[in-house]
Amino acid sequence: MSGRRRPVAATIWSVTADDVLARMRPTLEQLEAEGSPLRHFLATYYRTTRAVAQAIRARRFEDPDWVDLWDVAFADLYLDALEAHRKDPATPSRPWRLAFSAPAGSAVRAKSRMDR
Repeated sequence: MSGRRRPVAATIWSVTADDVLARMRPTLEQLEAEGSPLRHFLATYYRTTRAVAQAIRARRFEDPDWVDLWDVAFADLYLDALEAHRKDPATPSRPWRLAFSAPAGSAVRAKSRMDR
């Protein structure tokens, strides 16, 4: 990593994309074992994050340190909301509640409800 300092808030989150993958894996395994529809998006996110992490390590980005920070920040927001939803579905903010409670196959309907 370059000499850049991470935002203070990031100290409570994952540090690298590899940390995010380590955080995602047990949740994904649990969702798969439960047959939860939430597993589909998390599986896609996991594959995407893994590809990004590989590209970061290979220095394929102009600023891989920034991409790592960006990837971690967004993944942690999603994972925090997912964990909150799994503990108590009423706790995430409304857009997350709508997305997490949307019936399988209704991504378009969930998005249209979030646009309101």
